[in-house]
Amino acid sequence: MKLGEQARIFRKTFEQESLNSIAQQGIIKKKLWDMQLDLIEEEVCEMFDAAEDVFETPNDLDKQTQLLKELADTVFVCYQFAAAFNMDLDTAMSLIFDSNMSKLDDNGKALFRVDGKVLKGPNYCPPDLSVCISKVSSSDK
Repeated sequence: MKLGEQARIFRKTFEQESLNSIAQQGIIKKKLWDMQLDLIEEEVCEMFDAAEDVFETPNDLDKQTQLLKELADTVFVCYQFAAAFNMDLDTAMSLIFDSNMSKLDDNGKALFRVDGKVLKGPNYCPPDLSVCISKVSSSDK
């Protein structure tokens, strides 16, 4: 089962609101929007705290496990955001992967910034994520 489907099942099971699209009749439902963003921010902060703990004591298995949990929770709330507004994050992730793989140069090698970040090579092709966004509003149904 894909993560997007899991997110939709979670929202339905726990009676969490899910809309047909981001904008309902041209307006974003602010309460739902803010809640989803607050959850993401909360989990990201917890992930950073856990990462700092692991950095301080890198051989502590319990702290490594906590970091992994916080990473997973961060992904989970991002999928919840997407599910709340009917965005296809599974497809978006696949398209991003394909796009990232196009960053290689003509020799199949990666180009790096000084800090190690992979740069876009001459063959880079940006993803078209518009296919992952629901354009249906409640007035269209």
